[in-house]
Amino acid sequence: MVEEDTQDSMRPPAPLPGREDVSILVLSGPASGHFHRVPRTGGVIGRDPDVEIRIPDPGISRRHVSIERNEMGHYEVHDLESRYGLYVEGRRVKRHVLEDGDRLQLSGETTVRVRYQDPKETEILERIREDLTRDPLTGVHNRRHFLERLEQEYAFARRHKAPIALLMVDVDHYKRINDEQGHAAGDEILRTIARSLQATIRTEDLLARYGGDEFVVLARGLLPEEARAFAERLGKGVREKGFKVGEVSYQLSLSIGIAWYGPTHVVTMMELVARADAALYQAKRQGRDRVELWVPADSATTDLNADSVES
Repeated sequence: MVEEDTQDSMRPPAPLPGREDVSILVLSGPASGHFHRVPRTGGVIGRDPDVEIRIPDPGISRRHVSIERNEMGHYEVHDLESRYGLYVEGRRVKRHVLEDGDRLQLSGETTVRVRYQDPKETEILERIREDLTRDPLTGVHNRRHFLERLEQEYAFARRHKAPIALLMVDVDHYKRINDEQGHAAGDEILRTIARSLQATIRTEDLLARYGGDEFVVLARGLLPEEARAFAERLGKGVREKGFKVGEVSYQLSLSIGIAWYGPTHVVTMMELVARADAALYQAKRQGRDRVELWVPADSATTDLNADSVES
């Protein structure tokens, strides 16, 4: 007979934690797939940058609804005189005690689901979300998340005839630094660049690492010249910052290409990406440390027979 090696214990299991955390999962709309933890003290859902749970949907009021904990310890949702109103499971309400699984409609585009969970589950969900959407080196969003968000933003722009700008960003002469100082130094440069870009973009913009030393910024609501001014600020922020690797100091710069989608300039989603990449290539061909807007090939001055451009 094989001896059982399972440890004996007469102690009862520890009490399970209460399902006191509340989270919001966006099921549809421009921010679909986003997961938000509701603060224990409650918070406001809306599109204003200062609210606790921000959902960038123009159909949602700046301060749309609040989620508060009542004297019985239950969470309630309150309509804050929003323009669209609050619908719970298809019924318009002013106030509602939230139950696990409730679906809230906040606009014609956005529906969210309420979930009650214990703190451990919340921690695991947040960790999974970070692993799936973040670049482990720089901490900004990864290419996978960018492509998902681009699809959402593009669909939104088509429906609402709204402009979006796509900025492709490349670190000038990054390969030279990597070769001279090694990959550890190159990695630190990328992390520093990412922090500089993140500090300059708006709350509603998306910054992602596209691959290697390339980053991409997705900006809603910008016209071409506004996008150019925005890109110039990104470049200035890096140019004015000194970078030091060991005993060697570097003055870094960025080349940025911009493509634009708008009511008078309709392109497919993949054309938008290709045009931003072509504009970036043009910026590097024109001497780097500059911003270029995409222009049609017949009006561009690029010499297609010239040698390829190194990073």
